[in-house]
Amino acid sequence: MPHVDGFSLTRRLREGGVRTPIVLLTSRDSEIDEALGLELGADDYVAKPFSTRILLARAAALLRREALAAGPPQQTPRIERGLLMLDSERLEVRYSTTVIRVTVTEFRLLEVLAGRPGVVYSRTQLMERMRGDDSVVAERIVDTYVRRLRRKLEEVDASFASIETVVGAGYRWRDPG
Repeated sequence: MPHVDGFSLTRRLREGGVRTPIVLLTSRDSEIDEALGLELGADDYVAKPFSTRILLARAAALLRREALAAGPPQQTPRIERGLLMLDSERLEVRYSTTVIRVTVTEFRLLEVLAGRPGVVYSRTQLMERMRGDDSVVAERIVDTYVRRLRRKLEEVDASFASIETVVGAGYRWRDPG
């Protein structure tokens, strides 16, 4: 980096209250440099040459720790989108006045999509938010859940089209109108 080194930048960021995880990627490979970088506030220290796979794994581990430290996301007890109403305390889905029986995973999928209308979620992102664990499941299972939800909602309203497929990207909630 021109005009500033990683140590100085790390110190400034931490003194400024920035809590974003920092990984120092450097050619300085002595034990003293590594200890200094960590003492200045870096969350990890990777010396060159390095394995890209290891760097990505370390970054993923940091992000997992940050997510765990933040705790579970605060859930809004109720989401209303047009005729759809989700009650997370009761795990209940209503469309218009009709209660729709859904599985917990289907509920979470609806909660993610309807919670942020217009935002496109990839299958991977949806799996992470729906499952909330590190289980290994084929991403295409999301397509099955979407198909089941559409079918259930179309039984109540044949014109239902709020779960939109974004070809090559994933799915999003589209408010009618």
